[in-house]
Amino acid sequence: MDAKKLGLFIAQLRKENNLTQADLAQKLQVTDKAVSKWERGVGLPDINTIEPLASALGVSVLEVMKAERLTEDISREDASAVLTDTFHLAQQQRKQARKNTAAIIAGGICVLGIIPIALRINDSGFFNIGSLLLGLAAWITGACAIGASKRKPYLLSAISFSACLTALFLQLLEIRHRIQINDLTAVMDTMEFVACSSLILILVTILLNLIAFVSGSKRISEK
Repeated sequence: MDAKKLGLFIAQLRKENNLTQADLAQKLQVTDKAVSKWERGVGLPDINTIEPLASALGVSVLEVMKAERLTEDISREDASAVLTDTFHLAQQQRKQARKNTAAIIAGGICVLGIIPIALRINDSGFFNIGSLLLGLAAWITGACAIGASKRKPYLLSAISFSACLTALFLQLLEIRHRIQINDLTAVMDTMEFVACSSLILILVTILLNLIAFVSGSKRISEK
């Protein structure tokens, strides 16, 4: 399937139906960014989206797969070619889904792998920088989970909470390190800041993942 040709075809039909990218996205329960990618030929619609896409644009599934209007009955050879394209598209998307899942799991393992390393290190710089980076990772993965599809929101949410908890754990190690070197003044000076930043980290992480959970549940129920 030619992504560029399909993108131009989708854009043409969308305009003919007086739909904006946001309108079409709403009908298909995807983001307007996804529609924009299709129309620019950057990506292809999910195989499960082809039928509702055809319905929303007022054409047949075969016309979408061939990315052109059919003015006559399709031949057996053309039908066979369309089915082959559909099979190849499904294979590509399954492979990409497996790669994405593997990357997410690897990210989660890396996050959790920091804990045994941290237990062997007594360095304030490591604890502070590590906690900051993991806090940002918790928010970024939480935000990504909002727009993710199928099972990805739950995998991303798991990594988000893991990063959040590991960041808090590093802060506790930082406090323990200060106590061990008898730097109690620094502990007292930073305690309020650590408490506030930890509370913000927890609340924002929970909020982002709660939005992701609600969005994911809504998409599943609407399908």
